[in-house]
Amino acid sequence: IGESTYPSVAVMQVFIPSTNLPVTVPVVAWQDTSSGTTAIHLAAYFPGDPGRENDTANDPGPGPGIPLAFDENFPVIDEGWYGFGTTASAIGNSFDFFVQGLSSTPIGRVSERPKLAMTRIAGVWHAFVAWQDTRNNNYEIYSRHYVVPTLASYDRQTIRFPGKVFPIFTGDNMLAAGVRSWAATGAGSDAGAGISTASATTPSLNPSIAVDPAGTVYVAWEEQQSATNSEVFESDCTLGGAFTGPTNVSNTAPLPPSTISRSSNASIAVDGSFVYVAWVDDQVTNTEIYVRRRAVGGGAWTEIGFNAFSASIDLASTQPVTGISKTFSASLFPQIKSNGSPVVVWQDFANANFDIYVRRFFENEPRRMRQTGPLGAPVINFGGLSGSATIELRGTLFTEDPLRRTRMEVEVKPIGSPFVGTLIQTSGDVTTYDVNQESTVEAVVSFTGVVNTQYHWRVRTVNDLGQYSSWISAGSNVDGQTDFGVSASPGVPPAAPTNLTLTAQVTGVQAQWTPPVGGADSYILLQSQIPGQASTGGGTLVGSPVPPSQFDATVSSGNTYFYSVAAVRGGLTGPFSLPEATILFTSAVSGATPPPADEVNKKRCGLMGGEALLALAAIALFRRRRR
Repeated sequence: IGESTYPSVAVMQVFIPSTNLPVTVPVVAWQDTSSGTTAIHLAAYFPGDPGRENDTANDPGPGPGIPLAFDENFPVIDEGWYGFGTTASAIGNSFDFFVQGLSSTPIGRVSERPKLAMTRIAGVWHAFVAWQDTRNNNYEIYSRHYVVPTLASYDRQTIRFPGKVFPIFTGDNMLAAGVRSWAATGAGSDAGAGISTASATTPSLNPSIAVDPAGTVYVAWEEQQSATNSEVFESDCTLGGAFTGPTNVSNTAPLPPSTISRSSNASIAVDGSFVYVAWVDDQVTNTEIYVRRRAVGGGAWTEIGFNAFSASIDLASTQPVTGISKTFSASLFPQIKSNGSPVVVWQDFANANFDIYVRRFFENEPRRMRQTGPLGAPVINFGGLSGSATIELRGTLFTEDPLRRTRMEVEVKPIGSPFVGTLIQTSGDVTTYDVNQESTVEAVVSFTGVVNTQYHWRVRTVNDLGQYSSWISAGSNVDGQTDFGVSASPGVPPAAPTNLTLTAQVTGVQAQWTPPVGGADSYILLQSQIPGQASTGGGTLVGSPVPPSQFDATVSSGNTYFYSVAAVRGGLTGPFSLPEATILFTSAVSGATPPPADEVNKKRCGLMGGEALLALAAIALFRRRRR
């Protein structure tokens, strides 16, 4: 009897004892009029355990389902929907076990629009509900908290309804500990004016709730301050603490020609770094979706992305561009979630019909990665093979601020080798369009002289303020999978290595350098006491190492030496490096005895975090040839 409306759902995980496999238990909160007033009700659906089908000792009442032990230590119960929580005072109606529902709503008052969130803390599940309520003679926001029990000992009775059996837990130890009771989330959050104390005379409506893994609860709602103005507020509470604030998140004013500024339908989310709030705002002549965020633990609320909270004028239409929806139509009822990259979904009338829209915040990540041959052709499919030693890597860039100059950075590695962050190529600057924040042309990075093997690449953006996006994989492949392979004809000699550096050690000189683009099969390191001789192929051969480093033990104390290095690839030797590196060697240099040459080579080639990237592919090819 009555109406059940405005459901909100969350899930928790339990383990089936006989298999130790996890299953998902949905928990639902809704508003219900079956108890004579509008109250908040909750229920959870517990699946059965096929391994305990005949466990009659722990299943005293008849029922339609199979017993299940909840969360290892929970009492065994029948399969089905159950009321989620109770109070010490009385047993309520079928699903709820509260006198007037979870909200204990007085007759003549209403509790409406619940929102539910759950998290697991130290192995124990916690449930949190926020709702709007008129018990204080004005709509206010309230919140209660429930600790899901994991006690093994209990007393149980049953009450029966058609087709259902509902367990009633009456163990005094549970009720005394409060583990079966809904209680205030924070001090005073379920009494008086609740948590919406920004104003005692204006309605506080439509709450949204989120909880982080530490148990901090975040609630956002709208407050109608006048007929033409409403704002979005947020308050939070640590586990066992009290709600802070509230803080005005929206705080918007009308933008001409609009004369109203109503912020409503707030949705809140939290991840490991930020708290996010999305809402509907009509500070322009239509409603758009706005988003702001602040750091977990406190700080100022700031917009996330270009125009997510502010407005600019579209150059083409001369209309105000604002919010993340930017549809110049009715954008309504947002929901936001985040697992490091926030996603917002809403309904929109942009297509002359209400449809569902969604946007994700990319933190300025590149988009639509492509890989081609020289001058953009042919296109190389991800996982495909190129017959050219020149590869162009392309992407559409995204920046939240179109006034910024943006570039793309690319790092390429052969399969089986790590990204080390040293051999990075950068595109030229690109500009962006102010409505969709995407670059008007592709950013292009060209790699030449690439050796024959398989590669994977990653990409990020950087603007003229030195702000970087996160590295992302170019294709849908994971790091261990091939983005492109090269099978090019030989005949292109490698470029000269760069960054030749010398370090004096106790018994000699350690030389190391950066491989050329495309790597090398090996290197030739020359040393001379005459300037200009090594870089022209003269002097003494120090060695022909495969990795980009070499220890020279032939030097004598008190002498000055000049070094140059050339790369060898496919039987072709490239030019020697310029300028020559020079060092005055003295055996009095303090330091440890140099490690064995093999260990030095491992470190310098990048196997232990050195400079080489594409050279690793050449090393692998060289070793295969030797075998």
